[in-house]
Amino acid sequence: MTMKHLSLISKIVGSGLLFILMFYGCDDIFEKDLSGKKIVLLAPSDSLKTELTTTTFWWEKLDGALSYNLQVVSPSFNHVEKILADTTVTVNKFTLTLYPGKFEWRIKALNGSSQTAYFLRSMEVDSTMDLQKQELVLKTPNDGSALNASKIILQWYKLYNATQYRVQVKATDWSGSNVISPVFTNYDTLSVSSLSEGTYVWGVQALNESSSSNFFTRKFTIDRTAPSTPSLLLPADRGTVTQSPVSLSWTRVTDSGTTLTDSIVVASDTIFSSGNIKLAKRIDATSYSLEIKDKGSYFWKVKTIDAAGNQSSFTAVRKFTVQF
Repeated sequence: MTMKHLSLISKIVGSGLLFILMFYGCDDIFEKDLSGKKIVLLAPSDSLKTELTTTTFWWEKLDGALSYNLQVVSPSFNHVEKILADTTVTVNKFTLTLYPGKFEWRIKALNGSSQTAYFLRSMEVDSTMDLQKQELVLKTPNDGSALNASKIILQWYKLYNATQYRVQVKATDWSGSNVISPVFTNYDTLSVSSLSEGTYVWGVQALNESSSSNFFTRKFTIDRTAPSTPSLLLPADRGTVTQSPVSLSWTRVTDSGTTLTDSIVVASDTIFSSGNIKLAKRIDATSYSLEIKDKGSYFWKVKTIDAAGNQSSFTAVRKFTVQF
């Protein structure tokens, strides 16, 4: 290859890069350098003294950050006796239940190529027997969960100075009737069985000899019924398509259970072997525009999945032929 050819290639590559930078902008191509940037810590305030054991750590989002590393230790980072948290999150809040004592917490921002320094604060939790203002943090199931299990495990974080917990499960909402009579336990876990399909609210209250917290509640839905199999519409079976993208569409039977999505698979063989899969995607809609570059025969099928994980059968396989 001559120097003239190399020079021409260099100009072409350079022009292409310039076009990309002009079209997308440098910020879309290159990550921001976070080194030297400052994270603004919002709460808790530095050197805070409080009787509240449940703390929400909160900071301002930093432009260019993809995640944040939060660490919480007791009593300090110079003399670590216990690590309460060392977690990476993509949001700018994190809630943790502590115990009476001294703590330090620090946070740094990260992206794929850089990170800030850690920013540090301290706090202290005083002992109290009064549970009235304490926040009890529920662990699982998450609020709004859809479940298909026959046994549900309710979990929460223990509160310091709580000696007992009262757990209730109600139908539909917190004003509904008790599905399970109040259960008192010393533990932070309760197993619930034999719930029929439907929506429930569960709540937990912390107790000791002199006080009690409020109830803290979450909602979940039990759905064990598989959705109906969808019906394919277009392209017609063994039909011919003369342009790309190919419009694939189907209908979904209305379901009275949890939210539905569909899984669509397209391949160039009838057994959908992994090397011949052209599309395998889960989508909310009941149509999809498929870009196809090569003419030939293709096969497709769809099944419906609900939010609880129940699945219908796949539709019968259809074939269409692409001729450009």
